[in-house]
Amino acid sequence: MGIRKLALAVVTCGCVVAGCSTTTTGTSRFGGSLSDPEPDVSQLRTGNYQIKPSTPFFSAGPNPLTQSIVESTRMAEYVVGPWEIDASVTKPGAIGTGTMTSEFGVDNILGVSKDNVMQGIARAHGLVAGFGSYRSSGSRDSDLEIQNAVLMFPDDGQAAAAAAEFTAQFGPVVATPFPTYPVQISVGTGTVPAVGVDYGTGASGVAAYTAQGRFVLYQFVSAKATKLTKAPLRAQLLTSDLLSRQQSLIKSFVPTDPAKLADLPKDPSDDQLLSKTITTPDRQQGVLIGTWRPRAWLHFETDPVSMTTQFERAGVQWVTQRWGRVYQAPNADSAAQLLDATSALIMKNPDVQMAGPVPGFPGARCFEHLRDYAQPDATVTWRILGWHYSCLARTDRFVFQVFADDETAVDQQISAQYRVLSGK
Repeated sequence: MGIRKLALAVVTCGCVVAGCSTTTTGTSRFGGSLSDPEPDVSQLRTGNYQIKPSTPFFSAGPNPLTQSIVESTRMAEYVVGPWEIDASVTKPGAIGTGTMTSEFGVDNILGVSKDNVMQGIARAHGLVAGFGSYRSSGSRDSDLEIQNAVLMFPDDGQAAAAAAEFTAQFGPVVATPFPTYPVQISVGTGTVPAVGVDYGTGASGVAAYTAQGRFVLYQFVSAKATKLTKAPLRAQLLTSDLLSRQQSLIKSFVPTDPAKLADLPKDPSDDQLLSKTITTPDRQQGVLIGTWRPRAWLHFETDPVSMTTQFERAGVQWVTQRWGRVYQAPNADSAAQLLDATSALIMKNPDVQMAGPVPGFPGARCFEHLRDYAQPDATVTWRILGWHYSCLARTDRFVFQVFADDETAVDQQISAQYRVLSGK
């Protein structure tokens, strides 16, 4: 059992994100999307959804929380994904991936505790921005869990103090009731201190909080033994690899000058793509809202390993998320390639089948989860990640995806998103 499984005990999500195995239905055969006819706008049903861009998203402004969220979104591009350490850890969790600010998110990523101890430490030391990414291996009883995160503080001193306090509290408030012990993990030619955990179930964990300048790098690995490597050593080796890669990658991130945080654009895309991404009539959007670089958005993809390849092939430039999602490619050919590949990947899920056609929109590909989907009273974020119905389509250089609780809504959303992006 890993730290994340302890956290999941307080989060009701079932198989919302991961999906459970069932018999395969439907078909995964698609024609090339470049040959899809344009929608007949006169037949499109858009309901109460927007059919024109919303008000543009301007600068972060004076609110420190907004500044933190925007800076965290920027930093996500420089956070190593767990799947980059071990390609088997692609299963997302109910919590563990997302932004961290002084007000929320830290305990979900650094370890849940009764009194939100980790959140309190981050707040006390002036957390500026943070982002974490979590995955586990695909089996129900995962043999490997990996959590990676980067937190940015005002200066080196605050980061060092926060790292020390996180380390001191890990055993008492996060790992309890499991025994912990000090370990040293190798990084380059030296070592850094970490905390080991014995779960007594054949699994061992290692957690490391390492200060690097004004950053705190957090790595957690829970692993079971393999034929060649015992569980404690496997956890230590993977933690070492993850920390080393994260130390290298974060050096490329250029933090925003504190005096200029208010000037950060909420939407750094070249043509206000976020304002062209639909929301619901009551403006439900969830915590994934933002304009993300492709590497940053991979942290939220269901299959980040496959999508890394597809993003590179298509040359994806931006991904925006409100209620709808838009992928921007450099041209129509690249967008068509991405749509075809993404459609095929969705149909690899044995619990997904094709849904009915969209009136007036023959090029839309719609899908239904047969079970283990989020219910209508779930949070907005889980209704997006654990969708019941979803449609994908393309116009020009954009691939877009929508999510809904029923077929009528998903048909209206994909039609509305087309009209916003196409200007028709």
